[in-house]
Amino acid sequence: MFELLIAVALALPAQQSPRKVQFEEASIKPGDPNSSGGTTNASPGRFSAVNVTLKRLIGRAYDLEPYQIEGGPKWIGSERFTITAKLEDEDATSSSKEERGKVLRAALQNMLETRFLVQAHRESKIMPCFALVIAKGGPKLHEVEPKGGSTWNSNRGVLTANRISMDYFASILSGVMERPVKDATGLKAVYELKLEWAPENAATESSFAPSIFTALQEQLGLKLETTKAPIETLVIDRAERPAEN
Repeated sequence: MFELLIAVALALPAQQSPRKVQFEEASIKPGDPNSSGGTTNASPGRFSAVNVTLKRLIGRAYDLEPYQIEGGPKWIGSERFTITAKLEDEDATSSSKEERGKVLRAALQNMLETRFLVQAHRESKIMPCFALVIAKGGPKLHEVEPKGGSTWNSNRGVLTANRISMDYFASILSGVMERPVKDATGLKAVYELKLEWAPENAATESSFAPSIFTALQEQLGLKLETTKAPIETLVIDRAERPAEN
């Protein structure tokens, strides 16, 4: 079967704001070309990125995974930048964490457009993905009361979560698998869970942890099945290296 490509151009930025949100100050400098690691950090009113690629910044600005970003010059995924930025006081005092996240993303989008001259459009593509389903034998999940927000943490092949829905869990697995994961379990409750597996980049000869596919079945009674589904992507039409300051 031929894969279908459905292009739907949307105006950017993706999230509307009553006024233009921008950083009051923003310093952009070249990163270390000999380093492969990078970090980002956000605190009320401030944003910093150390040795990160433009592709990662785009993902942070538009809340997208790497597999959802296509196009653009090759250097957006290899050259690194170090950035420190400060929001205007009016934007730094948003009432909720969710609202502060929206303000920060809007400011990052503005910086990408004005400093990196990023131009992009959105497309919906049929692409390979995983469906999260219940494995033979049924789920092995601890259901909890849906009081309070979801919390989770993932580090080096260990994921712990509390009060998490299967839809949210699937979105976390998308980042782990670097491919879209869609919830098809039909489970509507929230759960406390722990998952341990061997990351692909781990030294397998010294690790006794199972693959994530095996871990999901043995530890949680869940399974990943390959499928295809329409996935929203951001196609980069233009990007320029910024002037250093």
